[in-house]
Amino acid sequence: MKKSVVLQALQTQLEKVKAAAVKHEKKVYEPAMADIKSVVSDFLSEICPGVDDVEVSMDRITVWPNPNKGWNNQIEIVCRSNWNRETEYCELSANRPEMQSHMNIAEPMHYYNTLNAIVNCFTLICNTYMNEWIPAMSEISKAKDAMYSPIWELESEIRKVEKDIAEEEKQKYFQTGTKEKLTGYKHFDWKWQNTGGHEYIIEDREKAIRMQYGRANYDYVYVHEFQVRNYPKAKHAKVQLWYKGESSDTEYRSIEINKARYEDFINSVYAWQTREAAEKTARAEERYAEKQKESQSA
Repeated sequence: MKKSVVLQALQTQLEKVKAAAVKHEKKVYEPAMADIKSVVSDFLSEICPGVDDVEVSMDRITVWPNPNKGWNNQIEIVCRSNWNRETEYCELSANRPEMQSHMNIAEPMHYYNTLNAIVNCFTLICNTYMNEWIPAMSEISKAKDAMYSPIWELESEIRKVEKDIAEEEKQKYFQTGTKEKLTGYKHFDWKWQNTGGHEYIIEDREKAIRMQYGRANYDYVYVHEFQVRNYPKAKHAKVQLWYKGESSDTEYRSIEINKARYEDFINSVYAWQTREAAEKTARAEERYAEKQKESQSA
């Protein structure tokens, strides 16, 4: 079976698995985690009424006694453990807002009353967190991970097949007689006008890729079009090329380059021809459309 067919099948399968995973996350995982948060919030409300908000995860509970969610207005219970969770304990962290006699002390007073209530019930909170809430969240997360695990495996397989296809497709560049002209792209720019401000434009441009042919920093040329005059079989023989730096060049120039540097150049050529040119054009067109829309709504 052709690798391209295998790739298409893997990509189709990936989209289906992604859709199922996202659906599970939205319909099952997120509601289940919201239920855990509700349980924790209700539990803490019995201990310290009037808490504004609570967030809970497998490594911490964050409590905001007041609507002000600044860094010094939160209380955290952090679960600490080693890698295999053999040693596990909770740690209380509080940044403590300032409390001054000439200011409204309602919020800081509520903060300290909440902190005091959490301290008084610290053991109960920690035991419930480690023995009930964390295990419950762990089971919920395992179910989500089970949905996403095939995605990572498929993506890895797709990258492998894509690499194999790329290596096969690049082989044409290592044959005598091969010709290639780099794909052009669209470039977004603007010009200043004396009246009306900026004029946004999108224009076609040529592409040239730098090819390093020697060891020195200045031993390079920019290539827009090239032809392989001779690709030798000998390992250490040099590749002979004709090239043009831009389309306006009337004649080809001749150059020699060792195989390793030529391969680096071809990697850049292949990436540009198969992916980067289209991406660059898409970004330019998107930005141009955005500016056109802004101009029309101004």
